[in-house]
Amino acid sequence: MKEHKNADVDRGKPQREWAQIVATSLIAVVGLVFTYVNSVEGESNRKYSMATQLMSNREESETNFRQSMFQPLINKILDDSLPLDKRITMFSIFENNFNDLFNSRALFDALSEAADRDSLNKGKIKKRLVSLARKTNEDQELLLSVGHDSKQIIKTLCEKQPWDTTFPDGKNDEHNSEEIKVFIDSIMDGHISAIISMRINDDTVVINNGNPIDVSYFDSPLADNIIVPDGDRIAVTLKDVDLKNSRCATIKIIHFPADFITTGYRPSFQKVEALLQQK
Repeated sequence: MKEHKNADVDRGKPQREWAQIVATSLIAVVGLVFTYVNSVEGESNRKYSMATQLMSNREESETNFRQSMFQPLINKILDDSLPLDKRITMFSIFENNFNDLFNSRALFDALSEAADRDSLNKGKIKKRLVSLARKTNEDQELLLSVGHDSKQIIKTLCEKQPWDTTFPDGKNDEHNSEEIKVFIDSIMDGHISAIISMRINDDTVVINNGNPIDVSYFDSPLADNIIVPDGDRIAVTLKDVDLKNSRCATIKIIHFPADFITTGYRPSFQKVEALLQQK
C-alpha cells in the first residue's frame, strides 16, 4: 500500500514541476511584455516631452528676439528727423516680423501722410508702401488658407456694380451658407468705398448700418475684418485700382472660420469652450 502511494507521488512530481516551469515562464513573459510596454511608453513620453520643450524654447527665443526688436524699430519709424526712405526701410523690417501680431494700419497711414508732404519722392515712397501692404496681405492670406478652412474669392468690380457670392459652410447643407453682397459706391486712388451686406442662412446682416466702409491697400485680413453672428469673419482686401481706362477695382473676399482667433480678440471662456467641443 505504501509503495502504491509512493508511485502516485512519483507520477505527480513531474506534473508539478512542469506546472511550476510553465507558471515561471508565463511570469517571465508577462514581465518582459510589461517592461517592453513601459519602455515604449516611456520613450514616447520622452520624445513628446522633448518636442514640447523644443517648441517652448523656440517660442521663448522668438518672443525675446521680437521684444528686443520692437521698440527700436518703432522709434525709428516714428522719428521725423530721419530720412523718409530710411523710415520706410525700418517699417519694412518691422512689418515682415510683426504683421501677424500687430495692427500696423496707423503706421501705414502716418508714413503715407509723410509721403504726401514730400513732393519730390511722393510717388516712389507711395509705391513702396503699397508693395509692402500687398506682401503683408499675401502673407496673411496664405496663413489663413493653410489648415483653417478659409475661402477666398478675387473679383474685379466697377463703380455702382453690385456683386454677390456664396460661401458654403462645408456641412453639405444648401440651407447653411453665407452669402455676401458687395456694392462699390465709389473708387478713389488707393481706396474704395463699399457697401457690404450678408445673408447667413435666413438672416440678413447689414454691415456698418448700411453705410459705406472704406477699404484701402493698407487694410489687412487679420486686422481689418468683420465678425458675423455665427462667429466667422469676413475680410475685404484691395488688390488694385484702375482709374485710367475704367473706374474699376480688384478686391478679394476672405471668409475664415471662428476657430481662428486673431490677435487682439479676447473670446469669452464660453466661446473657447464651445470651440474646443466642436473640435
